[in-house]
Amino acid sequence: MSKDKLTTLKQNLESLPHEELVDLVIQLHGHDKTIDERITYLANKNNPKEQAKLIKKRIQSIKRGSRFIPYRESYEFSLKVESILADCEPLISESPKQAFELLDAFMATNEGVFKRLDDSGGSVGDIYRCGVEMWISAARQFRHNGGEKIDWQKTVLERFAANGYSVWDTLLKQSAALLTDDELKKLAWRFENEARKAQAAHTEPRGYNSEATNARLGLAGVARALKNVELYERATLISCPAPNELQKLDLARFCLLIGNIERALHWLEGKWEGYVEGDKRKLLDECYSHGENTTALLELRTNSYENDPSYENLQDLKALLSPKEQEKIQNEAINKAMAMPVFCFSIDTLIKLDAIEAAEKKLFAQADSLKAESYEWLLNWVSYFSEHENHLAVVLCYRALIDDILEAGRSKGYNHAAKYFKTLQLESMKVEDYRTFPDRLQYIDQLEERHKLKRSFWAKVASC
Repeated sequence: MSKDKLTTLKQNLESLPHEELVDLVIQLHGHDKTIDERITYLANKNNPKEQAKLIKKRIQSIKRGSRFIPYRESYEFSLKVESILADCEPLISESPKQAFELLDAFMATNEGVFKRLDDSGGSVGDIYRCGVEMWISAARQFRHNGGEKIDWQKTVLERFAANGYSVWDTLLKQSAALLTDDELKKLAWRFENEARKAQAAHTEPRGYNSEATNARLGLAGVARALKNVELYERATLISCPAPNELQKLDLARFCLLIGNIERALHWLEGKWEGYVEGDKRKLLDECYSHGENTTALLELRTNSYENDPSYENLQDLKALLSPKEQEKIQNEAINKAMAMPVFCFSIDTLIKLDAIEAAEKKLFAQADSLKAESYEWLLNWVSYFSEHENHLAVVLCYRALIDDILEAGRSKGYNHAAKYFKTLQLESMKVEDYRTFPDRLQYIDQLEERHKLKRSFWAKVASC
């Protein structure tokens, strides 16, 4: 249902007498188990203890479930799971102890759920990962309201260790809201010791060291919580004293995240392999932008544009130039776009530059290349050239669309081809000069000659 229809429905319901709405809810009760649960829950709005009992019952129902849930039913199941989280949230401020116990019980169901669920779409996994933030919030509130006796450091450690389905991945990163700096530092010390011991005990150079990896992930998570660069670096350097370029990117991103520009630049030094050079340039751009190093930023963006004269790189460079310099580089950009070897990128860049004359010149010069382009490109170009009333360019794009469908014999696309053909005829009437291209009647004759046996297509053309 659209937003407007929902708004209208809400207004209409609000105008009904209270008694009629109550009668409607009573009539709905008893027809669907999920709806019954919602009605009963809302009916106990003023009774948090009873609501907590109802939520606990729903959690136990999920925990006891044993039937396999196929992919086609996973979305419906995700709504059921999501409603539990939604109903727990108000209890965090009203009754933090109950909220924490419920959320802890809910999060503990993840292993049993994923063993019997096809979550290829990831919707249920996303809900459990959202549950971590709510778990942290409830634990923090509970701790501040009488839960001091609980060993929260141990509790967090246990949840992190029970992470077979990766739902607790962000727990340590978010744990600064729950644990003190001293508790986090103790966890960091523990993880680092475990990582070093596991690394030293691992004798197979090519084997996977799960203990060391888990400990390093733990150390990195605590480092994120503490926003501590040295700890985060040690989480990598324990096993990789000379980190590879992907690891350097990760280290630089973390340094940027916490505003340590100098350390980020340290990890971005030197010459890198081509396949990660683009990522490195983006991070350097961010470093120089934050650090206000205009000279280095200008040099970087100039080099980026010279290596890849894309529209995006051009816009980034123009942002640092004077109006006169912008005009000069705009003209140079058109020439570079014309010289691009990949036809679709060339046309697309010229269109983004709003260089209509250059775009049509390129298109007319390499019109044979249109047949190789995807329909997304062609339809985008149709829209652009139509807006600028370049009728011949529009005609050539529509011809390429039709030819592609018919030559491939894609009968399922004949409806589209017939509609393109009808629009093509209207557009063709507006062309004053076909240049060296077949005119309207010549093209139709050629099309009929090549595809006269595709009777279903011509029947669709006749019926349009």
